[in-house]
Amino acid sequence: MTTKFRFVAGKIVDTTDAPPPRERPEAMSHNIGFGQHQLAQFEADRVANGHTDIEFRLDPAVPQFYNVHSGSKKALEKYVNHRGSVNKTSRCGHFLTADDMKQAEELARR
Repeated sequence: MTTKFRFVAGKIVDTTDAPPPRERPEAMSHNIGFGQHQLAQFEADRVANGHTDIEFRLDPAVPQFYNVHSGSKKALEKYVNHRGSVNKTSRCGHFLTADDMKQAEELARR
């Protein structure tokens, strides 16, 4: 087993047994989403302009609406700009894991 150390707050800390870092969730945007009647149009534009890291998925809460998903914030930001939109948030969409969503649902149901 390899011993791992990190420099934290001015001290060297042994992180050998620390849990692995949380995976960075994918980037997603409701703001540039669209209705299902526009899917063919946006898919053709996505392919024609080389946005390979962009995917359109149906919104589970509104099945007629597609959200825009990406594996990276940078790719989503590039696509947002291509669509003529401007992201003025610091996070470019929502970064929530499945656990975050489950916890939010439990809190909402109380």
